[in-house]
Amino acid sequence: MEVSGTIELKKRSIDRKARGGFSLVEVVVTIFAIAVLLSFLIPALGKSRTAARQALGLARVRELTSLVHLYATSSSDLAPIADSNSFYPSVVNLGSMQRQGHWQAIEQWSGVLLSSGVITTDEVRLFRSPGAHDEFAHSGGDFTLSASFAGPSLLWTKQRALLDMDRATTETGQRLSDAVHASRKALLWDSAAGALAWSPSRVPRNHQRDIELTVPIAMTDGSASVRSASSASRPFETQIVPIPIRSMRLHNTPSGVAGIDYLSFQ
Repeated sequence: MEVSGTIELKKRSIDRKARGGFSLVEVVVTIFAIAVLLSFLIPALGKSRTAARQALGLARVRELTSLVHLYATSSSDLAPIADSNSFYPSVVNLGSMQRQGHWQAIEQWSGVLLSSGVITTDEVRLFRSPGAHDEFAHSGGDFTLSASFAGPSLLWTKQRALLDMDRATTETGQRLSDAVHASRKALLWDSAAGALAWSPSRVPRNHQRDIELTVPIAMTDGSASVRSASSASRPFETQIVPIPIRSMRLHNTPSGVAGIDYLSFQ
């Protein structure tokens, strides 16, 4: 009876240990393992989300480029540059009309497409950068049209002094066919960098910083890729174009619309 009682007590002790759960060391090791896994998974998930947004952004710049070409077919091949004397609908605040100076009017190219009937109010979502914050980059949406299409090529050459510097000469929209190197001349790009919204400190809040980021950029021929705008040709500054646009690449391609932004196709 005494031996039997001892065996029973040992069984109960073992059962209590078995039901006692994990030891402190085991818990710490488990938490550490989970932390290590998360350190690998979270950046991977962020990169996947960014890649997905960039893919959608690429699709949008391609579609917008198609719309620009569609507009050009009925507008003597001209890019949709707003007339500074006219009012255009806003894609940010539907129902409102805006008017700006010629060089600021490049931000209103979306309003030109809207007023021309190339797009409808149901399609203004195209001007939203995937993943962008609630605020648009500027009044015309999150995508910017190159200022190269808002003035003659001589403005961005050493021969600019040959121009008669009146507004009628310098403030003239350019034809898409004037892009001699259409596959290497930027037409429009995502200036809000919405794909980078997972890192708010890197997302530009104004027109001056958008040029520093890697974003979807469409060429004049309709091709598009994710590129670093800072790797484009150095801007040719001209006093006609206002600050901050004057110092920005893509807007101020040497030789303007006839010049080259990227030496390579990719």
